[in-house]
Amino acid sequence: MLAKKNDGIILKAAAYLAEEIGADAIIILTSKKQKRRLRTEIPVLYVSKEFSPIVDYMMGSDLSSDVACMTMNRIEQVRNAAVGAFMDGEIKGNLIVGVTDFNRVDSIVILDLSEVETVSRLKDCAERVSMNVLRSTLQLALDIGKKGYEGRSIGTAFIIGDSEEVLKRSHQLILNPFAGHPESRRYITDLENWETLREFSQLDGIFVIDDRGMVITAGRYIDVDAKHVKTQKGLGGRHIAAAAITRDTQAVVVTVSETGGTIRVYRDGLPIVKLESGLR
Repeated sequence: MLAKKNDGIILKAAAYLAEEIGADAIIILTSKKQKRRLRTEIPVLYVSKEFSPIVDYMMGSDLSSDVACMTMNRIEQVRNAAVGAFMDGEIKGNLIVGVTDFNRVDSIVILDLSEVETVSRLKDCAERVSMNVLRSTLQLALDIGKKGYEGRSIGTAFIIGDSEEVLKRSHQLILNPFAGHPESRRYITDLENWETLREFSQLDGIFVIDDRGMVITAGRYIDVDAKHVKTQKGLGGRHIAAAAITRDTQAVVVTVSETGGTIRVYRDGLPIVKLESGLR
């Protein structure tokens, strides 16, 4: 009974704190089916602890290191959930109050997303590509990384933006499967098109997507010179091509690794963000 009473006190304190600091959202991490309700006008997001992609930072770190964050502390759990909510477009601002409610309510965390490196790097990409398009691509990539296609592991890549220059530096491996289809059936931002995109993700080559989020083609092969491009040891040609094309154009590339389903974002020839899609 005492623990239950304390849970209520901590939740009220979290709502009060969020209102006092002008938080943009409250995130409650929970493994419970029944959600605890807060009396507040601030948007409240309920996130399962299994939901969020595990975030790892690439730029400026040892690229040979691949440590999975399976024993995250409470701050890391809230940060991870906030990054996932940001990628889903559910968080509009930066200031977050996080509450962890697993066996019981035990923590309140204040987080400024503007200081989270993953978010700042993704926002930097918005100088070149639409954040809405990037979010949709990341969501689809995470889905493919986690589920594959019909139970099979799949590796693929999405080149976003600067499509004219990308097309000049690439050629078709197969006939363009999107040729002749209406534009409305080709936008990655439309969930109804995702099943088609999942199916074509099995093809050799990569997707090319324009600034609006319309898929121009799939099954594309990159022709750029990959000399002097450095990638993590063990990564294949898809990642080398992603680094090379972002070095030579203003495009941003999202890759899905066939082994493990890891998601990487490339810009200016470098991997800037790494996300684990979940236990495949």
